[in-house]
Amino acid sequence: MSKLAINGGKPIREEFFPSQFDFRDNKEDYIKPITEILDSNILSAYRGNHTPNFWGGKYVKKLEKEFEKYIGSGVQALAVNSCTSGLYIACGAIGLRPGDEVIVTPWSMTCSATVPLAYGAVPVFCDIEPETYCIDPNKIVKLITPRTKAIIVVDLFGFVPNYDLIREIADIHDLYIIEDAAQALGASRNTINAGTFGDIACFSFTQGKHITCGEGGMIVARNEKLFERCAMIRNHAESVCNDMPRDTQYNFNGCLGLNFRMTEIQAAIASVQLENFPKSLERRKRITYELTKKLSTIHCLKFNTPEIGIGSYYVLPFIYNDPTGIIKRDTFLAAVRAELKEEADRLDRGVPIGGGYIKPLYLFPIFQDKTHWAFKSYINNSNIDVQKWPQAYEEGLCPVCEKLWKEDFCLALYNGLSLLDKDIEDIYQAFKKVWENIGELE
Repeated sequence: MSKLAINGGKPIREEFFPSQFDFRDNKEDYIKPITEILDSNILSAYRGNHTPNFWGGKYVKKLEKEFEKYIGSGVQALAVNSCTSGLYIACGAIGLRPGDEVIVTPWSMTCSATVPLAYGAVPVFCDIEPETYCIDPNKIVKLITPRTKAIIVVDLFGFVPNYDLIREIADIHDLYIIEDAAQALGASRNTINAGTFGDIACFSFTQGKHITCGEGGMIVARNEKLFERCAMIRNHAESVCNDMPRDTQYNFNGCLGLNFRMTEIQAAIASVQLENFPKSLERRKRITYELTKKLSTIHCLKFNTPEIGIGSYYVLPFIYNDPTGIIKRDTFLAAVRAELKEEADRLDRGVPIGGGYIKPLYLFPIFQDKTHWAFKSYINNSNIDVQKWPQAYEEGLCPVCEKLWKEDFCLALYNGLSLLDKDIEDIYQAFKKVWENIGELE
C-alpha cells in the first residue's frame, strides 16, 4: 500500500493552517480609528491643488511619520496606493524619458522591470547572485552604456544585496538607484535598514506582505528635491504646479501627476499593522529559523541564509537537489503539497509551496514581442537600429536565474503564517515523509 498521499496514502495534515493575519484578534485596535474616520465623514482629505490638503489627511500623515521613524536614516515617507505606483512615481521623479536604459533584475514581480516602459525607457536585465537571489553587482558594470539612467534593485524575498558595491558603481557612472523593497520591510544589511540604500525606495502593503491594508504602499527618500517630485507625481502635479507662486513653478514644470493617493482608512489600518510589526517580524524570524533547522536535516534540501545581513524572510527559499538525479523538483514538491493543507483564509492560492518562483521576466511576451510603444520610441530616440539593441531578450541571457527557475529553486510561504510548534512539525514531517518514501515517485 502506498504511503504517500499523492499516491492515495493518508496525508500528514488534514486541517488548514492558521492565517498570517487575523484581524479578529485585535479588532478593537482597528475599530477605534476607523470609527473616528467614519464619524468625520471624510475618507480622504486630499486636494489636487496647492493647499495644505495637498498632503492628505490626519491618518495618512500619521502613518508617514511613523514609517519615517521606523525606517530611520533621515528619510521622508510618502504613502501611495501601491508599490507599483511607487515605482512609477520614482521613475518619473528621476526624469526617466524615451531613449534611456534602466538596469533591472530578471527575477521579481513584473512591475520591477516594466515601469520604465511607461516613460519610454527600456529595461536591461542583469543576472542574479545565487546566494541572495538579488541582482549581481559584479555583472552590472558591463551593462552600463551612455544611455543608462538608473538601476532598479529588488530586495528579493526580504534579502538585501551588496548595496555598497552597487552604490559605488552608481556614483561612478552618475546613476540613480531605485530600491524595490516591497518584500523587505524589516530587513537590513550591516545594521542599515532596507529602504535607505536607494535614492528612492518603495514598499508594498498589499495582501500577504509584512504589513497590509489590502492595497497600498510607501515611498521613502532622503533627497528633498526627489521627495518633492515624488509628492507632485502622486497628486496631480500639473494642477498643483499651476497654483504655485511663479518663482517655484520651474522646479516641477513638466511633472505629470496622476492620482496615486492612499485613503484614510487604508492608512489607519496600516498604522495599526506597523505598530504591531516588530512583534510579528520576530515571530516570522523564529518560525523561519525553526523550519530551516528542521528541514536542513533532509538531504535533498539546501538553505541559503545569507550571512551578509538580516533578512525579513518574506518567503522561505531553498534549493532542491536529489543526489540520485532521478526525481525532479516539481515531482518532489507535488508530493509534499499533497501531504499538507492551505492557509485558512487564502484557499485560492493552494498549498503555499512552489518551485521556480517566476519565469525570468525577459521571457514574458511583452519583452519577447516588443509590441509596447516604448521599444519603437527607444530605437527612434537612440538613433540605433534593432540589430544594435542593447540586449537580446532570449533564453541564456541570465543563466543563474534560468537554472534556479527551471531546476533548483523552491519556496514556501508557511514561514509568514502564525504557526504553532505543531504546525511547524507537520511541515517538517511532510518533507521527511516524501524523502523517506521517494522511491514511490519513480
